[in-house]
Amino acid sequence: MKETALHSYGNWQQSFFYCERLTEIVLPSSLVSIEEEAFKYCPMLESISIPQSVERLGIAAFSGCTGLVSVSLPEAIPCIPDFLFHGCTHLTSIHVPDAVTEIGRFAFGNCNNLVSVDLPDGLSVIGEFSFNNCIGLSYLAIPESVTEIRCAAFCSCSSLTEVRIPNGVTEIDNVYSLNVSSW
Repeated sequence: MKETALHSYGNWQQSFFYCERLTEIVLPSSLVSIEEEAFKYCPMLESISIPQSVERLGIAAFSGCTGLVSVSLPEAIPCIPDFLFHGCTHLTSIHVPDAVTEIGRFAFGNCNNLVSVDLPDGLSVIGEFSFNNCIGLSYLAIPESVTEIRCAAFCSCSSLTEVRIPNGVTEIDNVYSLNVSSW
């Protein structure tokens, strides 16, 4: 079986970077990785189903896909990389796969319409600004496995009214916006 990857070559040449009319992507089941910024700034892309064969997602792979409403992530990925869905303003819900142990910096930052986040029980780190400015998010249940909630992870989540923080959290650093009304 031949392994397939979508590659980028530095910050100036990404596979499908700024394909402004791209509305649909059909990915092969042989795909093992989607590299950095591969689909960054594809504003017409509405949904994507990433094959279960994918083991790695690159930084900012779907960042700025403002039309993205739904995404299906593969269960085998170990982390949500930095800026993965940053600025995907129409993304409404996300199921983070069970194998994910860390959510990277700004991974869901500026996802203004994100209202539902399903975090896995094995998650241990929620990165800096990971849900920054997710103004549609009103409730969040943080799994018992989480030990670190890093700087400004939920900064400017102006609709966030309830957060359940587990006993195992040992580090919280400047996490919530001042608009949180219930702890």
